[in-house]
Amino acid sequence: MTTSSSFKPWRVVITDGGVDTPTDHRTSQAAYDHVVAEREAIAAGRSAATAIRIHVWSDGDWSLYELAYTAGH
Repeated sequence: MTTSSSFKPWRVVITDGGVDTPTDHRTSQAAYDHVVAEREAIAAGRSAATAIRIHVWSDGDWSLYELAYTAGH
């Protein structure tokens, strides 16, 4: 495991065109800020993302924390 200062236990996964793109974040707030920015891009037509998921590192693996967005919902 990396040092606590560089550990990023929050992951946002954006699905666009069937491709998952993850980004890791140090805090839940940073992860949610990323989600908000992506949802704004979707609303403005700058992103064609169909899903946004938030995962958290727990017990040595990524666990789904929240389904933050799905197209049409």
